[in-house]
Amino acid sequence: TMTGVHLLIGLVEGLVTVAVLGYIQQVRPDMVTDCLTGKVRLSRKAVLTTLVFFAVITAGGLSLLASGHPDGLEWSYLERPDQPDFAPAVSNEDPTIAKADDLQSRYSPLPDYSIRTIGMGKVPEDQICAAAGWTSFAGVTGAGLTMAFVWAAARVLRRKNI
Repeated sequence: TMTGVHLLIGLVEGLVTVAVLGYIQQVRPDMVTDCLTGKVRLSRKAVLTTLVFFAVITAGGLSLLASGHPDGLEWSYLERPDQPDFAPAVSNEDPTIAKADDLQSRYSPLPDYSIRTIGMGKVPEDQICAAAGWTSFAGVTGAGLTMAFVWAAARVLRRKNI
């Protein structure tokens, strides 16, 4: 059900990755690999600053495209009142998955790209999406947490290789 949508997403993500690596190779070839030769055009700090800048712009801007409509996975298992004979492709009957879903509903700080309208530990009956600013905030926060995780993992891996 989701293959077509995720192929397009993967294609766009691949193009973005190629663009970022191409940019880094042009301005700081030594950051890609030690054996690449070329002129260093920007300082390491300038490259990292531009990458953070574009990550914030991308995350804040693209998150505005997040839809309140179900994505491919949600669509494949949601009940459809207008189609009484519809059999979901995915079921969520496993108690472990139900517990994980409940945990996420109760403690997700930014559910559905919006501000939490009720306190932590409570299950929102119908989370109403807040203003676009919260959607952008959620996107930027997610990008920041991802970059922090990748940075920390790279430091750990670098120390193990030395």
